[in-house]
Amino acid sequence: MRKGRDVLQSDELEKAKAYFTSTKGFARLFKAMAQKYQSLGRWGGSVTLTSPKDEEREAFSALFRADFSRQKSITISLERFAKALEFTKFSSVSPVSLLEEIQGESLISNAERTAGKERMKAGFFGDLLSRYPQPYCQRWLQAIIAKKSGTRPVHTAYETHPELLRVQMDHVLKALSDMNRQLPDKIERLPIFARRITKDPHGFDANSDTGRLLIQAMKILDSEVRGRDPLTFPLTGTEELTELYYSFGLLRDDLWNFVTCTGITAAAVDHENKDLSYLAEAYRQQVTLNLPLREVVRMGNAYAGARSPNESAKVVFVVENSGVFSALLDRFRGYSEDEGLAESPNPPFLCSHGQFKLASLLLLDKLAASGAMIYYSGDFDPEGLLMMERLLLRYPSQAKPWHYTVADYQLAQSEQVISPQRLKQLDRVVSSELVPLAEEILRAERAGYQEGILSELWRDIKAHER
Repeated sequence: MRKGRDVLQSDELEKAKAYFTSTKGFARLFKAMAQKYQSLGRWGGSVTLTSPKDEEREAFSALFRADFSRQKSITISLERFAKALEFTKFSSVSPVSLLEEIQGESLISNAERTAGKERMKAGFFGDLLSRYPQPYCQRWLQAIIAKKSGTRPVHTAYETHPELLRVQMDHVLKALSDMNRQLPDKIERLPIFARRITKDPHGFDANSDTGRLLIQAMKILDSEVRGRDPLTFPLTGTEELTELYYSFGLLRDDLWNFVTCTGITAAAVDHENKDLSYLAEAYRQQVTLNLPLREVVRMGNAYAGARSPNESAKVVFVVENSGVFSALLDRFRGYSEDEGLAESPNPPFLCSHGQFKLASLLLLDKLAASGAMIYYSGDFDPEGLLMMERLLLRYPSQAKPWHYTVADYQLAQSEQVISPQRLKQLDRVVSSELVPLAEEILRAERAGYQEGILSELWRDIKAHER
């Protein structure tokens, strides 16, 4: 009996669908009622049709037994439609079933649809959590699930192309798993790493979707797992990205990334008691070197001058400008010859050529590890002060501003106006040693250059080398 009744109801539903879809005037009403049902999650509310057509007026007048001929808009409650349906030959048909049959889909509410999507999304990331138990993977996935800062691109990718995202996530999570297992001092070049993980040497290129996901993951891990203060490690620009890769054991370009230096020696990375012979000879021969990152990573500790028991008494001088670097070296060589000290090694001296590259920072790390003090002189502008600020935050007990006072600024000041946009960067200067200078530059709105204090810089080098 029940089976027969179900067949009968199905037959009635088909007839009702045929009637309402073949009769002109009902299409807009059924679409609007379906949307209303989905938004409320229940049968209720009303829908309004504006500028009704003649065929709609005629169809509604017949069904609802009312005159709609003069109305500029027609409002129908869903309950009114259900009651009207009871007075037709389709009285046994459920209005919800009729709507679903006509729309060709199950009418679940928007809330139910959203909940369903969230369940699917939770399952997506839950599966990844179970498949990648390594700490780096777990930490990144938990950050994504919690929708922490920096994870929005992952959620956007899931909404648009979930299957593509699954492939990309697998590659990134395999990379993070591999990083978790690597020895702290193991370094691998990025293309080789990408080929090993993804079978494509460009698989983690920074301009690819998968490469961007890896970068986002490393940023989050660097902040959350390692607890690195973002002030000491601002992730903007090419060199900061290179440093981020390196902190996870990956090298990008290691030949064009270089630091100019002289007066530096170093131990071999795998043998601290053995000096790197080429640096020792360059020190003895007073040679200035452009050291690529490739060579810097092969160093153990680096030393300001020849290695000695009292490294903390040693100073390495750092300048931003290559012209200033060369001018100070020229003065030192001339002074040495005048004093009969032509064979004297050059002072420990580095040039960053503008913003710090990873080679510069890594060499400074190795010098700081041996106890050297770092004296830095740069231009008197927002960019120069922020470079000094970065060193003070990175080496709080060893970095020292070198002639970075208001008096020095007045000697070095030019007529070059600093734009308001650039001056705004001075808000990021927070070190007490630099705040008075930042305030004076903000007031004067003029840049100052190292060439204006060349004599003062030289005086310090000469005094230190005596």
